[in-house]
Amino acid sequence: MKRVVFAIVGTLAINVALADEAQLSSPQGEQELSPRAKVMLKHFGGFIEDKRAQKGSVAIVNAQASAKSEWLAEAGETFAKDLMVAVNVVPGTFDMAKPSIAGSVSIFVVEDTTLPISLIAPEARWAVVNIASLKSSSEAFFKARVMKAVTRAMVMLLGGADSQYPMCIMGSIGKASDLDKYPDSRLPVDVLDRVQKNLGVAGISPYKITTYRKACEEGWAPAPTNEYQQVIWDSYHAKPTEPMKIKFDPAKGE
Repeated sequence: MKRVVFAIVGTLAINVALADEAQLSSPQGEQELSPRAKVMLKHFGGFIEDKRAQKGSVAIVNAQASAKSEWLAEAGETFAKDLMVAVNVVPGTFDMAKPSIAGSVSIFVVEDTTLPISLIAPEARWAVVNIASLKSSSEAFFKARVMKAVTRAMVMLLGGADSQYPMCIMGSIGKASDLDKYPDSRLPVDVLDRVQKNLGVAGISPYKITTYRKACEEGWAPAPTNEYQQVIWDSYHAKPTEPMKIKFDPAKGE
């Protein structure tokens, strides 16, 4: 158990470091980096995403018009970053008798007054989020409810149904307004742990995080984006200062 928890915490720490490095594009630049990120940047070029191992995806199928697709994308982006998986928002329709699955698993977002807020069918690889009862006179409340409901559906579909943290959105709800008591749609470590364990069952493999130096060693690094990566890039791509010399050996004939 300790090994798994440490792996999750390590993943979150790497995500924090990635966020730190993103500040290089800010006016303050390197001064805004944490000490750890500065060390990683200077010696290893910082962290980059290695998506070669990524397999499968979560599809959020937008089959309604009231909730903005940007809200669904935002919920999917947060889920994707925390678990290092692919989440895509695609247009589509929902047919209860024969749902058309997109990706490895699908979250169908619909507006239907005859359905409850959530329908979860993990063995069939789909879930439904019904926004009909989530509407509010406040667009902010409506958006928050939709994002929380979509995140809840993704978690339940992938086996992370509960949390030990009382303010996590995976707590029980009896009506749409119960979603309002949860501050946001972010997920704590215990839920991420449970979901990560079940990704393989759904045919989903997360991408990996590695250093820029390692990517250069393996020969697939993208073009450098800062002076530290440039130094590392040049060290691996520099031409030899002296040409290779081959001496002929008459005894061997070569």
